[in-house]
Amino acid sequence: MATRRSPRTIQALTNGLLLKGFDSIQTAVAISLCHCTGWSADRVALKMHEVFGVKITAEEIFDFDRRWVTVNGVTVKESTEGTMIVMGRIAGEELKRLEKGVAEFERPVTVNFKEAWSPKSRDGLALCPGYTPLIREMVKSYLIARCDLESLCTTTIYEAQILHQFGRLMVNIFNVVLKEWTAYVLKELQRQRPLSAINDRKQVDTIMIFLGRFSELWESRFGLMEVGYRGIFGSVRSSTVYIASTGYGAKVLIGLFMADRLFVIDRVRATERLRIGFRLIDPADVPEDQKMCTICRDDIGTQDEDGSMTDEAGIEMVVCCGRVIGGSCLREWLKRDPNKLTNDSCPVCRHRFPPSLVQRLLESGRHVDEPKATMAQQIEEVLIDLRSPSPELVSPLARQSGQPRSLELRAEPLTSPPLNIDFQIDEAMMDFRR
Repeated sequence: MATRRSPRTIQALTNGLLLKGFDSIQTAVAISLCHCTGWSADRVALKMHEVFGVKITAEEIFDFDRRWVTVNGVTVKESTEGTMIVMGRIAGEELKRLEKGVAEFERPVTVNFKEAWSPKSRDGLALCPGYTPLIREMVKSYLIARCDLESLCTTTIYEAQILHQFGRLMVNIFNVVLKEWTAYVLKELQRQRPLSAINDRKQVDTIMIFLGRFSELWESRFGLMEVGYRGIFGSVRSSTVYIASTGYGAKVLIGLFMADRLFVIDRVRATERLRIGFRLIDPADVPEDQKMCTICRDDIGTQDEDGSMTDEAGIEMVVCCGRVIGGSCLREWLKRDPNKLTNDSCPVCRHRFPPSLVQRLLESGRHVDEPKATMAQQIEEVLIDLRSPSPELVSPLARQSGQPRSLELRAEPLTSPPLNIDFQIDEAMMDFRR
C-alpha cells in the first residue's frame, strides 16, 4: 500500500505545526509515532534520528506533542488515526491503533551517557556525568563501613548526587527497585547455609529479573523503552554496552547499583566466614547427613576401644564448604604434609587456609579466644555479567489477581541461630550477614 498522502491530509494532521528541524511530512511521522505506539519520547527521538538523520532530544519531542495536543485536542487525534497509521510506514513501523500519547506521560530528562561502555574498562571515564569508577569504589567502601540493611536498600549519598540530574521521579524508581531487590536477595540467602558463598549465576539472573522490574516502573511513567537488538541491554559486543538513550542508560546504571551491593554482601559474608573460621559442634548436634568424618570415615562421637563414647567435638568449616569434620582427624590432617610444617587446606573442598586459621584449628582442642572482626582493606572491581536470565526463571514480583503489589520491606525472623559477632544491627532489621 502506498504511503503517500495528499498535502491536505498532512495539513489536517499537523495543523500547521512543525517539529523543529523537520518538514511537514516528517512532523506527521513524529506525531504518528507519538500517538500510535505507546513509546517514550526517548524512543520516538531515536527513531526520528534513525529514519531522517536529524538529532532531536526527548524533551523536544515531549514539548512538541504537548503543544500539538493542546492545539488539536482529542477530536482531531481520533479523526486522523487512519492517516497516522499510514504515516508510520514511512518510519518502517506497522502501527495498529491509537495508544497513550507521549504528552500523557511524565516529561523526560535527558542525561548524557557514554555511548560505548564496558565494566572491564580501566580508562576512568564516567558512565554518565559524575559516575566514575572512583565513585563506585567510594560507594562500596561506604556500604561496607555502614554494614546495615537501610543503606543497602536506598541510594547512598554519592549515588543520590548522580541521580539528582535525572529528577526526583527517577530517584524514587531507583529506591523502589533497590528495596525490592534487597528484600528478595536477603530472603533467598536465608534459605542457604549461613554465611555460604553467593551463587554468582543465580544472582546475575536475579539482577536481570529486577532490571525488568525497573523497565516496568520506568515505562509506566515515561512510555515504552526502546528495544535492544541483542538481549536485555541491546547491542552488547565483547562485554561492551552501547547506550543510545537516557532510559536505556538508567537501566545499566541500576544494574551496577545492584551489582555493587551484591559485592558488598558477599565481601561482608566472606569477612565474617574468615573471622569465625570454624565452629566446634557437639557430636549429638552434628547433622545426620554429616555424621561420618570425611577423613577416617567413622561416625563423629563413636565408641572408643574400651566401649566409652568419645566427647570429641566435630569442627564445622564455616570458612569454606561448611562440612563437619572430626576434630582430632582434622588436626592430624593439618600436620600430615612432610614437606612443610602444616597441610594448609580443607580435606573436603581444598580451600586454602590462612596461617592464622591453621594455628587456631591446631589449637581447637583447647579454649582459644576468637579474633576480633576486621574489614577487608582492598575492594576488587565488580564485573557485570550481561548474560540473559535462565529460561526457567519466573519473576518473583508477578502480580496475583486482585492483590496490590506491596513495596514494603518486611524483616522476617532468621531460621539459623545468631552468630557471635562483635557488631549488631538494629533488632528491627534483618542482618544480611546471615
